[in-house]
Amino acid sequence: MAGLCVLVSLDGWGIAPPSKGNAVHLAEPQTFNQLWQKYPHGQLIASGESVGLPANEVGNSEVGHLTMGVGRVIFQSLERINYAIRDETFFENQTLLKVVNRVKAQRSNLHLVGLVGSGRVHSAYNHLEALLELCKRTKLINLNIHVITDGRDSPPQEALQVISKLETSLKEAFGLGRIATVMGRYYAMDRDGRWERIKAAYEAVVMGKGPVVTQATEALATTYTAQKSDEFIPPAVVIPPGSQVHQVGYKDEVIFFNFRVDRARELTMALSMPDFERVDTTAFGFDPHQSGFALGEQAGLTTFRREYWPQGLKVTTMTEYQKGIPVAGIVFPPEEKIANSVSEMVAGAGGKQLKLAESEKERMVTYYFDGLQDPFPGEVVEIVPSPKVDTYDQRPEMAAGAIVARFKAGVKKGYRLIMINFANPDMVAHTGNLAATVKAIQATDQALGEVVKETLKVGGTVVITADHGNSEELITFPQNSFFFTTSQGIVNTDHSNNPVPLIIVNRELEGKAIELPSGVMSDVAPTLLALMGLPQPAEMTGRKLI
Repeated sequence: MAGLCVLVSLDGWGIAPPSKGNAVHLAEPQTFNQLWQKYPHGQLIASGESVGLPANEVGNSEVGHLTMGVGRVIFQSLERINYAIRDETFFENQTLLKVVNRVKAQRSNLHLVGLVGSGRVHSAYNHLEALLELCKRTKLINLNIHVITDGRDSPPQEALQVISKLETSLKEAFGLGRIATVMGRYYAMDRDGRWERIKAAYEAVVMGKGPVVTQATEALATTYTAQKSDEFIPPAVVIPPGSQVHQVGYKDEVIFFNFRVDRARELTMALSMPDFERVDTTAFGFDPHQSGFALGEQAGLTTFRREYWPQGLKVTTMTEYQKGIPVAGIVFPPEEKIANSVSEMVAGAGGKQLKLAESEKERMVTYYFDGLQDPFPGEVVEIVPSPKVDTYDQRPEMAAGAIVARFKAGVKKGYRLIMINFANPDMVAHTGNLAATVKAIQATDQALGEVVKETLKVGGTVVITADHGNSEELITFPQNSFFFTTSQGIVNTDHSNNPVPLIIVNRELEGKAIELPSGVMSDVAPTLLALMGLPQPAEMTGRKLI
């Protein structure tokens, strides 16, 4: 079957029984269902230890595309940090101890910034607790916490409980620190150049600008009254009676404790870069190790003018968010690049390849799929800008049509591999809007049909899978129900532990709707190489499924 091979990642499209919260089932995706009935198909595990995460941890786009591309299980940042906490090397980390020592020597303040919630896609609550324990052990008391609330990878209105828990821990377990600001991730964790959002977060953290509340939980009231999730809490400044604002100031230190790199990057740039106002943001694409934005349409992005930037401010990040950002330290620096990914094998055989996605998912088809490496020789990257809307339920089709147009333009250009990511199922499901997610599934299904049709015209093969589940489980029900429940369920915007599909489409396979062996994400790479007639390197521990 050597020839063009097209890998389609239906981001956030999992497999689950029919239910009133299963947008995939409710959408009745004709293309997908027909392909499932006519071609070899199966299911892949995309969560937990099979992708290098802790047991029972939901998958995410980073680990899904990394494992998909390199064909082996890679120890992820989440578990790497967890292990350091368990064996207590976390508390001996020299980067962290240098921060503590500088704060003490300068009699300045330490500010912890990060996402706080039960979801462990971008950060982990136990990592924040470990930082608090470090402060307790080192007797560092000048501590402020800038809480970013979730609402997407955690339950929509969980912040009330999480902030209350944190306040209690600060008082009773650690005896130090205070919550200085509260803001939703909509403002503090943009990744698509919406600098007006980052500006609002920055001004709260650094200048104490924004609505003032006397306790952190007050910041949630207006948002909850409007029936919105924790994601959309406007940046608020917490000033208890008789206290004062605790913003980032002269010679202060910031530790940004998110471990996932994409959504912490923009605020980190604003906090750390002396020339932030003059920086060419086109030099900061979504790939942490690649300079240059992929599309001319994105050229000329401007940041914002900071009214104040504290002199002597130093920022330390949990992982490396982007090469070129002048942070003072990285607690867990990147490990070595991963050799012999699918992309590297194709390049080594002299094959050309095309990577297609919209800007929300650019890193997935490049940096992660390529094994944490820069694009290889012969690799062309085309990124379509994601729609500029507040939330993607307002545009559930997102940029799928534009991606298909780019695919049609490239399908006859002699590529050996074309990798496509359709972001719709995941990004729209994160809004919790079931009706919009159904439309997103339908738009993705239509795009998938076009990709399959064009690929079959040139005698190619299409491998269809997903990086993790999400859109198939927008409503969850009580876990303790037995046989029967009258519960209407609650909206679930988080990823799921459900398996993801695998369908292999080729003219020779039509009518052979066999069930493939059950697999894991690391089986995708060996399967792709086998279909392209390329050898499987020894480093790939996955197995070919056909």
